[in-house]
Amino acid sequence: MRRYSGKGYRDYNGILRHGEGYLRRYGRAGQCADPLGNSLDIGGVLNDIRLIDRAIAGCESPPMNLYRRCEVEIEFERIRFANPGDSFVLRGYTSTTVSEKAAMEFKGDESRREVVEILFPGGTGGGVFMRENAEWEKEFEFLLKRGSRCKLVSKPDGINKRYVFEMMP
Repeated sequence: MRRYSGKGYRDYNGILRHGEGYLRRYGRAGQCADPLGNSLDIGGVLNDIRLIDRAIAGCESPPMNLYRRCEVEIEFERIRFANPGDSFVLRGYTSTTVSEKAAMEFKGDESRREVVEILFPGGTGGGVFMRENAEWEKEFEFLLKRGSRCKLVSKPDGINKRYVFEMMP
């Protein structure tokens, strides 16, 4: 899990979401960096992904509400056109927090970031607390497994100020 934390997650998730074409797009065909900046070949990254999957698969988690401040149009494709009941697959790993306050404090382009609330049912293999691997201490990070499926429950409408998703089995 340590190799995933920090900024190296970008290459890992880029490959999961877009395939090896992601690396070619950035002029690094066959090469990417781990979070420490060490160069890895695609085989090394795929091996790390298998190890992360294995680590998450054995983790037990309680039911909880998770939060993420993000550019929702990028992470939840077609969301602006979605209706409650529509489902989404999160192809990469998704960092969330159990702290709504931590999500609100996440930095970035204020005009493009919105808070997403995810109703997580708990159980085994849905995600893992990052604890000492989190990028900053007060993040309270919970990493959702890749391939997580969720259903849109509600979206901003003047009264409700955020997108709310429910995890699906």
